[in-house]
Amino acid sequence: MTISVKTQTKSRWDDLKPEDMTHDEFCQEVLDAYEHGDDPVVIDTDKIVSKAAVKLSGQVETAAYRGVTEALEKYE
Repeated sequence: MTISVKTQTKSRWDDLKPEDMTHDEFCQEVLDAYEHGDDPVVIDTDKIVSKAAVKLSGQVETAAYRGVTEALEKYE
């Protein structure tokens, strides 16, 4: 039996497949994980972005201050 997929999909599959497994073995493993997975993976991008913004805001402010200060010193 043959399964037709786009070239891009085949490339992704090949990248993910471990070298020591056949395509069939890897396919079986993926299907088993899909069928027997307990909970779907949910990625809350809003939560990630808000945490990153809080964490990085001080660093961004400091970097901006240093950049402006350095530019003013160079071009005064």
